Amino acid sequence: MSDPPDFTFAAARDRVAEKTARFFLGLLRKDFGQGMTEAEVNGRPGLVARLDGRVVAVIATEVRGGRLTDLWMVLNPDKLRTWR
Repeated sequence: MSDPPDFTFAAARDRVAEKTARFFLGLLRKDFGQGMTEAEVNGRPGLVARLDGRVVAVIATEVRGGRLTDLWMVLNPDKLRTWR
């Protein structure tokens, strides 16, 4: 007997979500260290990354059902000019 398809899909989705979260956390720790601050980004919870005092990334998140479901990261220097 095998797992029902919805259970198998949910387990795979959870593994992908965990790997994605670990990837982003590793990336953020490596490149930005303690230069991360929490901020509201377009009405959503988010982070602002600074390197040498300069904003280098803005990250917005979407949380549904207590889980992080989406990330939007802005790296374009032209779009980051309004962030301080």
